[in-house]
Amino acid sequence: MSDHAPSALPEIPGGAALIEWYGFVPNFHDGFVLSVKLASDGPGEIRIHTWRMTDRTDEKGYFILDRHAIVIFALEGVTDINLSEFNEIGCISELGVFRGRDCFEIRWDGAGVLGVEGSIRARRISVSFVPGKPAKSGAPWAEVGTNN
Repeated sequence: MSDHAPSALPEIPGGAALIEWYGFVPNFHDGFVLSVKLASDGPGEIRIHTWRMTDRTDEKGYFILDRHAIVIFALEGVTDINLSEFNEIGCISELGVFRGRDCFEIRWDGAGVLGVEGSIRARRISVSFVPGKPAKSGAPWAEVGTNN
């Protein structure tokens, strides 16, 4: 993605709480898109399983992951949608929230053949999160850590 625009995450409702949870503005690396829901007659949402990768490793050399959460972006007044490579493993390489003139944009890059890429623009965006892991993530590396 490599966009040099500053993150708009602190500006949106719920953004400060998410930043506080992780201790920094998350980039969602290796996160997993659980669902994208869009509706013409109401708000849409993007649900993502993500976590914080620590600098500690376990006995097998995998980085220890903590602060798992299901992050929910609520989208109102969706104006533009672009999704590609949407498959059963929706791995994210990087995700950012940006501010446009009259809208916000959530934009993410996929992680190669396992990823989903996209962007969604909406007039209003908010974010919330539920600490913990989903019943089924689809991200096997989230169960054992990661060695990347």
